[in-house]
Amino acid sequence: MNQFTPLIVGIISLALGSILGYYTRSTIAKKRAGTIEQILQKKIQKAKDEAEKILSDAKKSAQEILVVSKKATEERHDELLKTERLLLKRENILDQKISDFEIEKREFQEKVQKVKAIKESLEEFRAQALENLERISRFSKEEAKKELLDNLEKDYQKEILERMKKLESEGSEKFEKRAKEILAQAIQKCAISQAQEITTTTFALPSEEIKGRIIGKEGRNIRTLERLTGVEIVVDETPETVIISGFDPIRRQIAKLALEKLIKDGRIQPVRI
Repeated sequence: MNQFTPLIVGIISLALGSILGYYTRSTIAKKRAGTIEQILQKKIQKAKDEAEKILSDAKKSAQEILVVSKKATEERHDELLKTERLLLKRENILDQKISDFEIEKREFQEKVQKVKAIKESLEEFRAQALENLERISRFSKEEAKKELLDNLEKDYQKEILERMKKLESEGSEKFEKRAKEILAQAIQKCAISQAQEITTTTFALPSEEIKGRIIGKEGRNIRTLERLTGVEIVVDETPETVIISGFDPIRRQIAKLALEKLIKDGRIQPVRI
């Protein structure tokens, strides 16, 4: 029996070692599993946080766009009201000019009638003068007529007839030309002004040197800004001013806000744009 004791002890030790090893490996595996699970939980939480941040930023951007759009719509409404008032004012001015023209035309017609009346009076006076001259001088009718015409030609008749013809000719041409000028000027001013007010936005610059920075090297900045906003930026000789041109008021407003932020930031570059 004693000779089997070491063998039995060895078997028991081996069994205990196997059990202990299994337990140890199981414990280590559980710890590793717990660590992996924690890592996964952290990654999941991080992904959730990033998703929430992206959603929050998207909501914030959408809110900013809505605010800009609302502001642009309000400004567009104000521009339309301003344009409507301006057109109404110009319409009243045009009506007043037409009314003044009608008054001038009527006064001219009255003068023409007065001239005709004077002419008729002269004719009556001439006939009466012929009778008187014939009666007093005992001239024949033809002789008296010739005498009177000679006297009138020497004094007034030629001058009066020339002035009457000139007044009638110049008066008709003058008022017809004046009427065409009034209508043409009014139509041209209304059309040009309305188109400019509706499709452009004036942007004031803090200094004249900003124009060069907006244009950029070889025009890169201004081309990038126009391409991204869909508007045309006009840089002319107007001091400290650029014109934002486009049919879409929202695009013009976005371009205006972009210019304000770029100028405030100080870095006007294609990447920043």
